[in-house]
Amino acid sequence: MAQAIEKNGIRLIDDPIFDKERNGAEQMAMKAYNLASNIPKKYLSASNPELPQYFKEHFIEAMRLWAHGLKEKNQQLIADGVDNYNKFIDWIQNDRNYLKRMW
Repeated sequence: MAQAIEKNGIRLIDDPIFDKERNGAEQMAMKAYNLASNIPKKYLSASNPELPQYFKEHFIEAMRLWAHGLKEKNQQLIADGVDNYNKFIDWIQNDRNYLKRMW
């Protein structure tokens, strides 16, 4: 999803040539949202006590925004999703030394 959004930008929602790719990205975002929403908080906390909060507020929210934004062809929802996704990635990169391996 992130790659499709980054690669194609606004054309992903405006250009009919990208309908198939947009629909695929929408389905992936919704699947990621559903799967991520079902990961137990306790499991995430085992890696870092702050992970459940960042995961829910930024990663899961990004997937929700992307799925709806792609479905509705709403550029603002997609942009908000990118912002949330980047916040989650930034947090992971900055706190990676404080994350325990979960496998």
